[in-house]
Amino acid sequence: MLWKTATNDKAKNTFSAIYFLLLFILLLSVSFPSLSYPPLSDYWEIFYFFHHLDKLPGLSQMGQWLHCLNTDPIEQMSYRPLFGLYYYLIHLLFGSNYVLFNIFNAVFYFLTIYLLYKFSLEFSRNKLASFVFIGLFAFLFSHFDMLLWSFQTHIMIGFSMSLAGFMVYLRYLRTSKPILLGGTIVFLLGAMLCYEPFFLWPLVIIILSSIKKFKPAGSPDHNTIIKSNSGVLGAIYSIYFLFYVFTRALGTYIQPTHKISYFFNLSNSITAGFLAAFNIFYGLLLDFFPFLAFPLKVTENIYMSGPLVNYIASGHKEVIFIVGSLCGLILGFFLVFLYRRKLLEELKVLGLFLFLMLAEIYAMFFCRLAISELEYGLTEFRYQYIPNAFMVLIAIFLADRFGSSFKYKKLIYPLLAIILIFNVFCIRLVVDIYTWHLAPLNTMLSNIKQGINKGAINQNNKLYIDRDMPDYLPHLCWNIGLGERFILEGNYQWIFPRRQLEYFTGNPQEAVWIINKDDFGIARKGQAGISLKAQKINSLGSKWYKALGKDQAYLQTGYIFKNRGDYKQAAVLFRKAIEMEPQNQEAQDVLVNLYNFDDGLKK
Repeated sequence: MLWKTATNDKAKNTFSAIYFLLLFILLLSVSFPSLSYPPLSDYWEIFYFFHHLDKLPGLSQMGQWLHCLNTDPIEQMSYRPLFGLYYYLIHLLFGSNYVLFNIFNAVFYFLTIYLLYKFSLEFSRNKLASFVFIGLFAFLFSHFDMLLWSFQTHIMIGFSMSLAGFMVYLRYLRTSKPILLGGTIVFLLGAMLCYEPFFLWPLVIIILSSIKKFKPAGSPDHNTIIKSNSGVLGAIYSIYFLFYVFTRALGTYIQPTHKISYFFNLSNSITAGFLAAFNIFYGLLLDFFPFLAFPLKVTENIYMSGPLVNYIASGHKEVIFIVGSLCGLILGFFLVFLYRRKLLEELKVLGLFLFLMLAEIYAMFFCRLAISELEYGLTEFRYQYIPNAFMVLIAIFLADRFGSSFKYKKLIYPLLAIILIFNVFCIRLVVDIYTWHLAPLNTMLSNIKQGINKGAINQNNKLYIDRDMPDYLPHLCWNIGLGERFILEGNYQWIFPRRQLEYFTGNPQEAVWIINKDDFGIARKGQAGISLKAQKINSLGSKWYKALGKDQAYLQTGYIFKNRGDYKQAAVLFRKAIEMEPQNQEAQDVLVNLYNFDDGLKK
């Protein structure tokens, strides 16, 4: 009997290994071009930040790396100290080898899928349902950008640590080994320090410890569990707040432009709740019909758009409150139904998943409402990542608990296959957008690396990259808003390691080499014909996406400087907007107003 059980376990493990190997191969086949994508958007600002740690106040040279604990690259008042440390370490290790950046990101994406599968088995005996729904989660279009853009790795690391922490805690409930509580603290605290929207997640151990399934004979008694939970939560939140005080006491925190008072807003608190409830409906809608996110909006990043978001953005905010209310009512009736049927264990499990999902997305929407338009949160791929994960866990649990009595269960898998095909098709459209837009930047960076490796570009034969080089590249190749506000000198050289920065110069008179803006190759300065035909690129679009012109990005950034009272820099940016698009009447009008206010700006 034991031999037969061991044989069955071995067969199951072999099947699981084959399944995840095939899943990994399929993920690579769909996303393979992304492994060679150069950095984009926020990356360039944070690269600049890493190379200028020695110029920041507050620490001696020995402790400059501690600046990374307080880095806030886009002034959002975030608190995610392990975020900065992770990307700084990756940059130190890999420098300009951005392929390794992307590989690390892909590894964590896959690790999260595997841990989500293992976590699902804690609540379901139906491995087939777990395989199917976890596989579907891996290819959901509405969050797949997490794999294509390697600047969201910290979210996946934090999510992985959370899942690991929950599973370690469940092991404690089964074995009563106190040392496992230490592991729970480390994992859940680490997750919070990676990504602050996980702030409320440690409270989930209270729900976990109330589920009978996880408390077999020999598990801790009720009083012991209460003491253990109190100790774990007390340790996690005490260390979290003490670490917050420590990092801010370093003197390296640069005050953001946003005010803390933005977050003490009753209207935002209520609206975030409706948004979180609305997102249950919206997330499912995107998963079933990903085409509703098209045409995408392409600027410094790719954003989901589509008819529903555009309708809301056009002034119909009431849609969020109406649909959010309906979703809340339906969810409430369902939970009451379970309670009246005395399905208390099922109620606890579903409550667990809903709490994790809504707590994270509520925190995200609440913080976003302080600095962005109401509909902005519906456009970001990464905001659907956590909701999708817990929707999948809910689907697995319901399939295990009620699937056998479902009348139309034979239709489920064909339907999921169709949904998968829709999502993969949309993913490939996004992959093509990235590939096409980033190709010139990839060519330029590859040529620079080749020149350095061959010794042609060196300390005596330096390369000059024009400050306006991003204007000759598609919009995805540069974040105009961050670049103009935070990168005071240079642009693309900051991806290279410190030892190679001396091969670049900001003075064209010192350079031997320049970038040919026709083909983005390396050319000798003064060579005839260089850049004569090059054209600045304002916007590129197709039926699958609409591109907001760079003139709009310069215009909006100009307003930021104007509101700060820096009229000189604002005028520079408004002139750039007009240069990119001479028909931009708004930029012309605001520039004229600035000229009338200060004649000196005309110079």
